[in-house]
Amino acid sequence: MDPSTAQSITLGIAISNFALTWGVAFYVHLTSRSRATNESLDALKQDHAQRIARLEEQHRGAPTHEDLGKLYDELRTLSRALGEVSGSVRNVQGELKGLSETQRLILARIAEKGLT
Repeated sequence: MDPSTAQSITLGIAISNFALTWGVAFYVHLTSRSRATNESLDALKQDHAQRIARLEEQHRGAPTHEDLGKLYDELRTLSRALGEVSGSVRNVQGELKGLSETQRLILARIAEKGLT
């Protein structure tokens, strides 16, 4: 074998070894980044799932649209009843004012003429 051929083969092997080593290193780098990204995404997914579960649990006790509608109907009924009571109170207030005025007039007449 010719020495220049042997040097060429050695150089080819060295270049191949260098390229293969850097290729493997680049592949390992990419897979480790991918694994780290996947682990990070898995952690985020798990955290997100826990947060959604907490929100769903909290929401379970919240009033529904139907519950709020019933509450609104009850408030409207109470408002009408309060309006009726308010009107009755005004009537009684007017009657008491009239009675008070009548009593004042009677007492004024008694004070004028005496109790006889």
